Amino acid sequence: MSKLVRSVRDEVNIIRGFEIIDEDYGQVSSMASRQNKSIKQQLLTRSVDLTTHATAWDYWLAHYADQTEASWDRFLRDIHASYHELLTCSIPKSTNSHFNEALKRELLDPASEMVHKSTFIEFCKELGTDRDVWEKLHTVARETQASLDIFSPESSVRAAALNKLGKLFNPYLTDVVRELLKDKDPVVRAVSAVALSQYAMPDDRVTHAAILTTLDDLNSLVREAGCKAACHLNSHQALEKLHLLSLTDSSDKVREAAAQAIKEIREH
Repeated sequence: MSKLVRSVRDEVNIIRGFEIIDEDYGQVSSMASRQNKSIKQQLLTRSVDLTTHATAWDYWLAHYADQTEASWDRFLRDIHASYHELLTCSIPKSTNSHFNEALKRELLDPASEMVHKSTFIEFCKELGTDRDVWEKLHTVARETQASLDIFSPESSVRAAALNKLGKLFNPYLTDVVRELLKDKDPVVRAVSAVALSQYAMPDDRVTHAAILTTLDDLNSLVREAGCKAACHLNSHQALEKLHLLSLTDSSDKVREAAAQAIKEIREH
């Protein structure tokens, strides 16, 4: 079997399961390149000094002692000095400026041009629980890269980025992703539907309606994704269409996905 055939087969299987590799970010599509990158990633990770990990409280104490605020320039310089290897491992150098802007939006007080200790500590929390600083920075880095990749001219890159954004829960890109439901590449349409269904707000009728249009898509992979998306949305209004697909669709996978969606929606 040729490398091209194996690569295409692998990509389809990955998209069908909606399990894009986290470290990929859609930058490569060939299996050989992905495996090579994975090896490099493992080697680099082994070389990273894990003692850089710390809670927000510990990090602030180590860098700013009893100060309650820090200048933006110093704060950013300290972040990059403390997590340089980890950031290099996570995002390309070209993404650094976008990563910095994302942090700035989250942390900088525009009135004082300072980063406040209390803001930083809240930034590193999740559901009221303190997180490791790097875990939070890594989430921002991945989200930043994925946000850039959805505008890539390569459909495989867009698809992987959409999958990542769906997992990271980024509602701010809803309008952009909704437009990608009309993308010429069926894989992008499929992943867009599932990504949107994972963070669409319950009262966002426009997005819900747009997602459900994928049930009528000419491509079977997109219809299958639409069934999964309808299930994620717990869409009772899609039950009639799902029932029709479960009985009459030409694709076995679509019929199976529709039947499973019906079952889960009714049990919810």
